[in-house]
Amino acid sequence: MWTDFLIFGGVAFWIFAAIVAAFLIFAMESTTDSREDTGGGFAATIIVVLTLVLYYFFGSNEHINSLFKFIFNQFWLFFGFTVLYLAVGVVWSFFKWFFFLRQRRDYLQLYGKFKQDEIPLAKNNKNRISTWITFWPFSGLWTLINDPIRKAVSFIVDSFSGWYDRMSKSAFEGYVKPKENK
Repeated sequence: MWTDFLIFGGVAFWIFAAIVAAFLIFAMESTTDSREDTGGGFAATIIVVLTLVLYYFFGSNEHINSLFKFIFNQFWLFFGFTVLYLAVGVVWSFFKWFFFLRQRRDYLQLYGKFKQDEIPLAKNNKNRISTWITFWPFSGLWTLINDPIRKAVSFIVDSFSGWYDRMSKSAFEGYVKPKENK
């Protein structure tokens, strides 16, 4: 009964796949804003391993077994696909690095001038870049979804910021002491 719960193509399978994809995206992208280079790759790898184990026991162990048979019987083809996958990941990592640098520059610019040691360097972001290379389909999907939405929302907030400020001044009028001139 439960062994066929996550069978490929079923409703439960697609719900499970969407949840796994969301966790993978969260594991990778939640580290993008932090200064520390955790990258999220360890968490993403654990998620993938757990997903395969769950699919083996609650989906189709035949699919997992046939995957390992394919790897064993068609090693060079598998190796070629792996090299191609990683090559696409390397190309993606350059795009993602560019987006990351722009985001970091804009953040630091918001808070004034920044020091030389605050400029991100690849040697200090190896985990982050490795995660982008390894999990590029999820990183790319989230970047395509998230960046345009973030830019649109930022544009809307900037466009209406004068109205927000006028509302703030009106709400606190008479409650705040004026600044003293020195």
